Amino acid sequence: MQFDLQMGVGTLVVAKPLDAEAQSVYNMTVQVTDGTNVATAQVFIRILDSNDNPPVFSQPAYDISVSEDVPADTELLRVRAADMDERARLTFSIYGSIDPASMRLFRVNPGTGVVYTADRLDYEARTQHILTVMVKDQEFPFNRDLARILVAVEDSNDNVPYFTSSVYEAMAYESSPTGTSVVQVTGLDKDNGINGKLSYTIEAGNTGGVFGIDNATGLIFISRDLDLTSVGFYMLTVRVTDSGFPALTATASVRVSLMLSDRSKPKFSQKEYQAEIMENSTIGTHVTTVSARSRSALIYDITRGNEDRCFSMNHHTGVILTRKLLDFEQTMSYFLVVRAMSMFGMEASTTVIVQVGDVNDNPPVFQQLRYVGTISEAAPVNSIVLGEDGEPLVIQASDRDWNHNAQLMFQIVDETARMFFSVDSGTGSIRTIASLDYETFSEFVFRVHVRDSGQPPQGASSPAEVIIKVININDSPPKCSQDSYEAVLLLPTYIGVEVLRVEATDPDVTSDLSLNPDTSITSPLVYSLVDNNLEYFSVERHTGVVTVASQNLNKDRFHFSVKVWDGHFSSMVLVTVLVRDATDSGLLFTLPVYSASIPENIPNVTLVTVVNTIGHRLNEPLRYSLLNPGGRFTIRPTCGVVLTAGVPFDREEQETYELVVEVSREDEILRVARVNVQVQVEDVNDNAPQFVNLPYYAAVQ
Repeated sequence: MQFDLQMGVGTLVVAKPLDAEAQSVYNMTVQVTDGTNVATAQVFIRILDSNDNPPVFSQPAYDISVSEDVPADTELLRVRAADMDERARLTFSIYGSIDPASMRLFRVNPGTGVVYTADRLDYEARTQHILTVMVKDQEFPFNRDLARILVAVEDSNDNVPYFTSSVYEAMAYESSPTGTSVVQVTGLDKDNGINGKLSYTIEAGNTGGVFGIDNATGLIFISRDLDLTSVGFYMLTVRVTDSGFPALTATASVRVSLMLSDRSKPKFSQKEYQAEIMENSTIGTHVTTVSARSRSALIYDITRGNEDRCFSMNHHTGVILTRKLLDFEQTMSYFLVVRAMSMFGMEASTTVIVQVGDVNDNPPVFQQLRYVGTISEAAPVNSIVLGEDGEPLVIQASDRDWNHNAQLMFQIVDETARMFFSVDSGTGSIRTIASLDYETFSEFVFRVHVRDSGQPPQGASSPAEVIIKVININDSPPKCSQDSYEAVLLLPTYIGVEVLRVEATDPDVTSDLSLNPDTSITSPLVYSLVDNNLEYFSVERHTGVVTVASQNLNKDRFHFSVKVWDGHFSSMVLVTVLVRDATDSGLLFTLPVYSASIPENIPNVTLVTVVNTIGHRLNEPLRYSLLNPGGRFTIRPTCGVVLTAGVPFDREEQETYELVVEVSREDEILRVARVNVQVQVEDVNDNAPQFVNLPYYAAVQ
């Protein structure tokens, strides 16, 4: 029991030390008695706490790791402490550190015990910070407790690597073998571990990959044979990269100068030289200059390609000049081999390509001076004219010049032809630019001129002649020579007597049809009667001759139409025949009927007979005519001599012919005299006998 009661006086006293942390409230019952009666009272005692307990951290030491790249005011950890005293109010603070510099890098919240960074950490400056934190109460005298915080700083890739020099100078002999070291570049990085591990690469300037670099050490070495002709020095860009994330890099320049040794071959500045010179350049014109590098003086000369001695060379300067006039058409380019020799006897060669520039010094020449082509009049616009071989007609010309100097332009000289045709300057083919009409122009004859595109342009010495024949098609109807025909027929008349001849022409028939009938693309004209006069008259199908078909002409006027047909188109013409009675002219033939004979198969013009008249004055002019010649007979109009037309006769086809001869005075039409001439065709043994009713069959018993 922590309390005691003095029995006599009723005083309550502390019997044992009190501890508010153990029990802070007591509830007791006090009893008083006089021996008989009893009275009680309830006593409550609250123990007031005193600062008799120090605060205590939850743990004596704290370990934490933090990256060096965390920003200031970053929360690291919360330290915790407890105080058994009831009224204890604890405050936290940094009491000290191993390194005084650490004190300014951290801070602690006095009320919460949260530790923050006060500034940026630097792994490269210190990898670990050891802090002492204190917690104390606020009573007097105060109590306290201490704890240790170990802050391990983790490295981050926050330092860019750098080279010991921004530019490195090195020299290499061209004759150095592969693998020879040139220079070593060195990079540094303040970071450690993986962040400070460096690797080297060549970023630029390593033309041809002639240099290599050790990625770990930065040693640059020769990886391929050096060539001073390509470049006199190399400006390399070297990059160093750390292994952090993200990786950081830096660059430096390395200038490697190439040097020739005394025993090195001369090195030309170019592996191949190219030059161009116009063909009209004068003798002594500069072509190009070759140059080579060597430790000694050089002698230049042309060893090949100058067989015609068109070029000369200065042996000391390498200047090449023309020695003769050049001709592009003869030689378009020259391939010269130039040698350079040093005083030590070392030599090297290079190639010089000299292109001769073309000058427009040659006129175009036609490959032929006459071209013949054909095209149908029905061909659409932009059709190609064909040649005699059926292929497109191409005007061909050549020009010994080159490129634009040989680009030819064709032009049609004749104005009329230019309205219908054009010549393609690229191919030389001829095309139509307008519709053609055979009936208007059956043939075009024109000239074509050609010139090149040089400056100044040159043209052919003479133009080429072009003949284009338009092929006719049947697109026009026949045309009669008259709009209408009228004739007088005298009675009496005879069957077969010619009344008149309807003459028609077909515009589609070529003009030289008689010379070359195969050139016509139309059928021969066909004549026929259209009206109802077929019983009185007939028309010869192919000649258009209208003849009498009946002697019984009962009208004095006949009207009918004759149709002319070319196989596709046709035309009609009106024919009027006036029938009149012949009157006595006073003329008489010496015989009422004339008879004659002619042998068959005679192709020559042969005399048939001679008709004579009486009843006219001496030397009075008379006109004889044959009314039904039929194409086989003719008569001399002034003397009455009847002749064959030179057409052979065939007795087996027709044995006799009955001709009607008419005579009249020259100024008289209705007064005529007529006589019949009977012509007998004499047989000639021109047919072999033939068996009939073949074959023959017989039975023999």
